[in-house]
Amino acid sequence: MRTCNRAAEAAKGEFVIFLNNDVQVRPGWLAALLSPFDEETGVGATAPRCCSPTAACRRPAPGSASTGPPR
Repeated sequence: MRTCNRAAEAAKGEFVIFLNNDVQVRPGWLAALLSPFDEETGVGATAPRCCSPTAACRRPAPGSASTGPPR
């Protein structure tokens, strides 16, 4: 976690995205992840829906919003 915090502090861009080394993304993943920043005011963070390669998805964390099926 310390390494991620240091990376976030050193980041120069508008957004910071952390991915584990085993993550597989689908086409359009970045636009879907960033779209809440364009659609809503006051958004400070977003999170993906995590699905296995067989499309089994984890439930959203309590208090988080689900925006529909995985993209």
